[in-house]
Amino acid sequence: MGQIPQLLETHNLKNFYMDKKHFAVVDLVPYGPTDLLMTRINVPEHSRGKGIGSRLLKRVLKAADESNQTIWLEILSSGPLGFNALTSWYKRNDFKTVRIAIMKRTPQ
Repeated sequence: MGQIPQLLETHNLKNFYMDKKHFAVVDLVPYGPTDLLMTRINVPEHSRGKGIGSRLLKRVLKAADESNQTIWLEILSSGPLGFNALTSWYKRNDFKTVRIAIMKRTPQ
């Protein structure tokens, strides 16, 4: 799949992209002095169900682990996956529920 992910940094926003074909994206912004807030993870409809989002997230988590950063997120469903499915997906990727719809993953 080429370079997975490519990291682009602009104005404190870090964007991780899969590749030009799938154009899946994760946006991260600073959250507190050392943490990151994931504001978006998106895989285009034509690329969903192929594990692209999971591979992209794993690369982001690896980078966060290497830099010893906690990632926070708020679950907001805007696609075919509902709240419970998204919560389960993030839990499979070592995120813990802090309170309803708020999750975090500490460095592993």
